[in-house]
Amino acid sequence: MFHDFIVPGLDVLIGNPNILNPTPSPDERIEAKAKRLFIPRQYIDRLSEFSTEISTRGEAANILFGYLRRFPIQVNKVFTFYNGMEVQFTPFITLDHPSFDPKSSTEQAVMTARYLIGGLFRNGEVFTSLNITQDNLAIMTGSDRLAVHAALEGIHVASLNPEAYTGRRKLELPYEASSLWLSNRKITPCEFADIFPDAPPLHPNEYVEFTGDYSEFHDHSFRQVGRFDLEKDSLLPLHFTSIKHSLSTIYPRNAGQAMMLEALMLPSSTVPIVIVSGPFGTGKTFLSTAAALAQVANGTYERIFICPHDATLGAEVGFLPGDKTEKARANAQSFEDNLLTILRNHYRDLGAASSDPQKNGSPSARARSAIESMIKNGQLEFESIIRMDGRSLAETFYILDEFQDTERYQAKQLLGRAGEKTKVVALGDPTQTTNPHFNRYSNGLTWSMSKLAGDPAVAIVSLTIEEVTRSLAAITVAKRMK
Repeated sequence: MFHDFIVPGLDVLIGNPNILNPTPSPDERIEAKAKRLFIPRQYIDRLSEFSTEISTRGEAANILFGYLRRFPIQVNKVFTFYNGMEVQFTPFITLDHPSFDPKSSTEQAVMTARYLIGGLFRNGEVFTSLNITQDNLAIMTGSDRLAVHAALEGIHVASLNPEAYTGRRKLELPYEASSLWLSNRKITPCEFADIFPDAPPLHPNEYVEFTGDYSEFHDHSFRQVGRFDLEKDSLLPLHFTSIKHSLSTIYPRNAGQAMMLEALMLPSSTVPIVIVSGPFGTGKTFLSTAAALAQVANGTYERIFICPHDATLGAEVGFLPGDKTEKARANAQSFEDNLLTILRNHYRDLGAASSDPQKNGSPSARARSAIESMIKNGQLEFESIIRMDGRSLAETFYILDEFQDTERYQAKQLLGRAGEKTKVVALGDPTQTTNPHFNRYSNGLTWSMSKLAGDPAVAIVSLTIEEVTRSLAAITVAKRMK
């Protein structure tokens, strides 16, 4: 969405420094967000503090300083970018009020917007002659704290990334075109353009969920969902609609899980990278674990490799007891819980089909024994992020958890560890960042999705709050505590 005037939050500049790149390459150019960006002069001081950090925030601060040297940052000076957008720095604000923190970038952003709307900057006509009002100015941010502060002051909040690629779309299939899908079981790009003339073209591995009053849609085979297969140049039905492990079978419970399952089960030669974003309770970890176990069991991959993310960014992993496997394993309990559940159900079903169900102990005991055997035999490995430098993982189902808490350089490094015949699966919830440097838009998960969107080697699936399946409690929390 285009605005006349925008005060960007500092998180916007940190999350995407290229927004202030005066001479980007043609493929890096950013569409203008406003007629003019007003940047609080106080941001420069905050960037100076960040620039000494060894982090994404520090890296971004130094990139921004490189850009700032190439155009004037004096108050009242206006710089026009390649895309026609203007940038102007506003004066430093001080208030004699006990609740005002002049060093806070949040306070500076909100007060700058208030001063601009009220015409209170009297340093020059460049501010007062623009006719800035409450209707044509907004604060752009991905920070909930800044957004709430702005809303309390009656200032509009501009979405940082309103058109983020989700890897899926929902469309109502006209009755007259239903035979193409229900009978022919495929739709070509030309046919898609004829049926949906206003819809953007399909991306490789993008999923489409059709709606319509057709009885064929109302079953558990998810016939209403298709994936655009670039190699076959058609939107095709899902090929994988369940995970079979001996006597046990796992089915997706909703369209999002069906899309995710398809991506997880596609061969690594076709789709080696899968990125799944969604709230807790949507089955990201469970389905990934089940898909990994089934494909190691059938010989598709030699091992499951789990790289959990700890809230301290690996800094305190050395204080955990045990060897390196036990240290990493301690942070991967969610995967082990799901693996235990899957194997326990498997052994329960196996026992029910046997004439002597108690022969080898309880299903739980057999499941725990199987996990230990997988670790001992090298079929299951845990590794901490801080030990991933130089690793190359071949013939592996490689799972990265809590990917929203990775730095950009970490995300690139970790995804790049995948070798030949390896499937890498990155999971995360962008609304649940524990790293104080990030928000839901500036984190390794969201950044990776934006960079890899539409690539034929990548499948992206964004699950929704409506697809939470863990429990009634989880559904309630996810929907009511957004």
